[in-house]
Amino acid sequence: MQRRSARVTAYKGQHIASKWEWLDALRPLRLGGGNFKAVAMALGSHANKDGTNARPGILRLAYETETSRSTAARAIRQLEALGLIFCVERGSANGRRGRASNYTLTLHEDLGLLCESYEVWLKKHGLEPETGVTVNLVQPVDNDPWAA
Repeated sequence: MQRRSARVTAYKGQHIASKWEWLDALRPLRLGGGNFKAVAMALGSHANKDGTNARPGILRLAYETETSRSTAARAIRQLEALGLIFCVERGSANGRRGRASNYTLTLHEDLGLLCESYEVWLKKHGLEPETGVTVNLVQPVDNDPWAA
């Protein structure tokens, strides 16, 4: 069992984030696909309010996000590499002893580099921003044979 100090930081301004702060910060991030963001959101939902003690296990994350085990594991590695989670304690390999890794949710100052505004995303995909809601109303047709 390998323990790491939670004080080791790899990113400028990295700090432990509360569960809700982390989930809110995650929404605008471009993580490279919906599966990765789904795994990140599922992991965050397993953390305590203070952002510590998230230990759902790879199989649980794969089940909850309807992804493969390898996709869930790859997403966890990516989140660690991006400095969004910190592994406090590694679990057993392949879950053989039933011990999941223990993660802490972290944020840092360089997260803005992973963000893409909604307007930039629309422009990149050749779409126009929504200026209002357009509703096409269709008049109901009276096809009720039982109506008197």
